[in-house]
Amino acid sequence: MGRTEIDQGNIKIAYGHDEATGYFLSVVDERLGYKEDISDAVLAVMEKVNADQGGGYFDLHTAPIGFGHRVDKETLIYFWKQYGVPESDIEKARKGQKLKLTNGSLSYAA
Repeated sequence: MGRTEIDQGNIKIAYGHDEATGYFLSVVDERLGYKEDISDAVLAVMEKVNADQGGGYFDLHTAPIGFGHRVDKETLIYFWKQYGVPESDIEKARKGQKLKLTNGSLSYAA
């Protein structure tokens, strides 16, 4: 499985490629996680975007199986760009190269 993470403070991003989900993106905004000191009105809004109360998130994937929404590769790449995935990884995905993890580092299959 090939996966890398980008930490943007409260926002955690994971992207990559694996055989089950194809290319994928997962975004979590921890500011939308449950807190005891929030009002019922704020909680009601957070519950609309946050089913498990672990932080507002969305997941995208390109294979038939996966969490979140299945999208085509170009749609996924659009969101990769929005969340700071390096252009070199985006170009390799456009060419159909698959990310893999080797000795703790991401690389691409030929």
